Amino acid sequence: MSNAFEQFRNHVIQNSLVAGGDRVLLAVSGGKDSMAMLLMMQKLKDEIGFETGLFHLNHLTRGTESDADALFVEKTAYNMGLFCRVYTLDVNSLRPGGVSFEEFARDTRYRLLSETAEQHGFNKIATAHNSDDNCETVLMRLFSGTGLRGLRGIPASRGKIISPMLSCSAVEIYEYLEHNSFSWREDASNSEDLYRRNFIRNRVFPVINERFPDAQSAINNLSRVSIEQVNLIDDTLEAAYPGYIRVMGDSVVISHPGLD
Repeated sequence: MSNAFEQFRNHVIQNSLVAGGDRVLLAVSGGKDSMAMLLMMQKLKDEIGFETGLFHLNHLTRGTESDADALFVEKTAYNMGLFCRVYTLDVNSLRPGGVSFEEFARDTRYRLLSETAEQHGFNKIATAHNSDDNCETVLMRLFSGTGLRGLRGIPASRGKIISPMLSCSAVEIYEYLEHNSFSWREDASNSEDLYRRNFIRNRVFPVINERFPDAQSAINNLSRVSIEQVNLIDDTLEAAYPGYIRVMGDSVVISHPGLD
C-alpha cells in the first residue's frame, strides 16, 4: 500500500500550507476524502503545532441521508473534542434562476466557511480535493474553454483556502481509511451523472483509462507544468513591469504608461 500520509505530509510542508499557531477549519462532508483529511490533519497537527475545527453544510438534498451525514460529522467532532459548526440550508429552494445547483452550492459553502472562520478565529480553511478531483477540474476547464492558467487545476493554496489532499488519489485515500479502520459516509448521489463533475468521473474517465491507463498521471503532470509555466511568466512580467501587472481570470493585463 502506498504511504498516503507521507505524500500528504510532504505536500503540506513543501507548499507551506500550515504553520505553528494556525487554526484550520476543515470542510468535512463525512465522505471518504474529507474524513481522510481529518484523520491526517489530526496526525500532523501535533508535529507542526496547529489546531483544527470542523465545518459541515447540510444541503437538505438527500432527505434522511443528508441529516445522517450531519449527525455523523457532529458525533465525530464530539468524540475528538473538536469545534464543529453545522449549517442546515435548503440550497435548492434558495438557488436563483439561471444558476446551477453545483455553482450555487459551492458559492454558498465557501461563503459560510469564510464567515465561520472569521467568527471563530480560524485563519485557514482546508478542503479535501484530491488528485482525481484535480484531473476532473482540468478536463472540465479544457472542455469548457480555458487557457494556460485554467490548466493549472486546483491550487494548493488560494488566500486562506488550502488543499492538503492534492497529492493523494481516491484509491490511496480509500486504502488509508481502510488501513486505519476510520469510518466515513457514502453519498449515493456521487453515482449519478447529473452534475458535470460526476459525468466526467463516472462516464468519461473510465473510457479514457481503458485506452490510456496513465492518463490521470499525465493530466496531473500537465497541471504541475502549467503551474510552473504560469509562475515563470508572472515573475518575468513582474520583473519587466514591476507594479503594473494584474491577473484577471485567464488574462494578464499590463497597465504601463509606456504601452499606451
